Amino acid sequence: MPAQYKIVLYSSAGVKQHEFVDFDFLTYTKRLHVPGNLRFRVGANSVAAQYLTDRAQVEVYRRNTAVGLDWYVDYVGLVRDDVLEQDENGRDMVTALRCPGPLHLLEHR
Repeated sequence: MPAQYKIVLYSSAGVKQHEFVDFDFLTYTKRLHVPGNLRFRVGANSVAAQYLTDRAQVEVYRRNTAVGLDWYVDYVGLVRDDVLEQDENGRDMVTALRCPGPLHLLEHR
């Protein structure tokens, strides 16, 4: 069984809002001493879409039961860019997000 992922959304104040796994794609990069980057896409009609506000906090949880790893936080980021776009079929609108890591805030000081 491959690794599994879920995304947990928190408000900008840190209150848990929603947990979901119905994203179309998920990619993220973790870096040392510079902001990482998380990008995922969720359908615009998804329940999760209403919680994707600017500066919302995002945690990506990962698990891989084949090697004995239960759920753990693998990435933490902030919602910064919210872009509506059409999917590959040109039918459904989706929300694509860019969520840099917490060190992103230091770039604006």
